[in-house]
Amino acid sequence: MPKQERQKKSTVTNLVNTFQTVNILPKPPVLLDEEEMIVFEHLVRSREVSTWSDHDLQMAANLAQTQVQFQGAMDSIKKHGRTLINERGTPVANPECMALNQLGSAIRAFTSQLGLSASQRGVAGNKQKTRNETERNARSILNQVANDEEDLVG
Repeated sequence: MPKQERQKKSTVTNLVNTFQTVNILPKPPVLLDEEEMIVFEHLVRSREVSTWSDHDLQMAANLAQTQVQFQGAMDSIKKHGRTLINERGTPVANPECMALNQLGSAIRAFTSQLGLSASQRGVAGNKQKTRNETERNARSILNQVANDEEDLVG
């Protein structure tokens, strides 16, 4: 399989390209609700936009859905506790605990497959870290410019 070649971010042309594309986020391949979409957008911003393949975007959408379900299970456990009293008055494990464990495992698997875990980000080396940082800086600058424009207009 041929090695994927990427352009150097440090060239003027590629820096301009980064500034032009940084806020154009890939769309999820499936319909997501509002909470899932927020998580999805956070995920795709965590990596250089040009590195997301169609398969990665599907996995990111699945991860976003799983993270929202995980939070729902966590909220239920916080509200009802880790044990419940059944109809006979016997304390039993809250079924949300098992769901939480399964969802947590799925989240770890998706995160690993997407290369988003802390150890994998470290393995990627300084080149990818620098590319991701360049994109985050560009996004930050564009957001600041947009805020300054609003202050001038408003």
